Amino acid sequence: MKKQISNLQVAFMSANMVVALALVNIPQAFADLAMQNSWAVPVVLFVFAFIIIQLAFFGMNKLKDIQTIWDTNSWITKLIAMAFILLLAHLFIRDIRIISSFVMSTLLPLTPRFVISILIIAAVLYLAWSGLEVIARFTEVIFLVFIPVIVFIPISLINEFEFSNFEPALQLEAIPSLLQASFIGFAWVGEVVAILLIIHTVKPFKDAKRSVILGAGVGLFLLFVLILSSIAVIGAEVIRYNLYPTYRIVQHIRLTEFLDRLDLVLVALYFPTVFAKMALVLYGIKRAVALLTKKKSKFTLVPIVILLALCANLFFRNTGELFYFSTFTWATLGLLLEVIIVILFMLLVRKNRKQQGVSQQSK
Repeated sequence: MKKQISNLQVAFMSANMVVALALVNIPQAFADLAMQNSWAVPVVLFVFAFIIIQLAFFGMNKLKDIQTIWDTNSWITKLIAMAFILLLAHLFIRDIRIISSFVMSTLLPLTPRFVISILIIAAVLYLAWSGLEVIARFTEVIFLVFIPVIVFIPISLINEFEFSNFEPALQLEAIPSLLQASFIGFAWVGEVVAILLIIHTVKPFKDAKRSVILGAGVGLFLLFVLILSSIAVIGAEVIRYNLYPTYRIVQHIRLTEFLDRLDLVLVALYFPTVFAKMALVLYGIKRAVALLTKKKSKFTLVPIVILLALCANLFFRNTGELFYFSTFTWATLGLLLEVIIVILFMLLVRKNRKQQGVSQQSK
């Protein structure tokens, strides 16, 4: 039975790829460079997302049969598979360390990191083991809850907004710093190219590109709302020296005297988005390995996740190294891998179009 996901599901999965982990500490990196103008960074990132998605989907609508796009046993397919393995493996290692460090720093300071990592990986492995359609349905459900949660944050903090925190706004002197902050975000937004591994499962396919663009737009809009709220409530100067500014503003929410720890509820509603993203990344690694080895088996998930978990605990000695990698190293490494994947995928689409054209002529 062929796996199929809807356009709505692929839109939510694209949005989740963009925003799920970026909201943890990337606003701090933006504010460190762009200061009070960091709210404009998601606007620039959407332009980049639109361009890279347009390039990735270039010529795909002319394919007679999208189902066979990954069936060719060519050197291009193997190169794309290797590039995806490098990209998604780095993603998984980075994300597991970011979320485990966040939990240990803010929620469970007395719990060892490896215990937190094991619990998160177990949940992600269970979700990835269930298959693509389960991941898609899970993402659809939790993201419908996640959107109101993000929208609730600025509404609940409206009385604490200080609009003077945005001054001076978007001066000409701020353009270089705005572009620098945007460059850091390019690789994070470019992670949406992981959708290409499952694009042949989208039904109907003709609206797939629009769905991915819409999903990236929704994810960046939610990031925009969080950054805007952070600047308005605590100011860019505080954000740039706070590793988790989004959690900081959530702690400011007070509905009544009895609901002064609403942050725990909101974090609990946020965590499923992390599981959904990491499950999709893990499934993508399994899919890329299958393209490389031509062997399809769920059991490959077990050695993959064990290896990635070991790497996650060995690669970064402290939070400082993790922050430097996720902010500066990933800006170059991630973007390079994503551009390589898009270029190779365009070549693969071109090759498939030629093969289908020759097959149609022979018939």
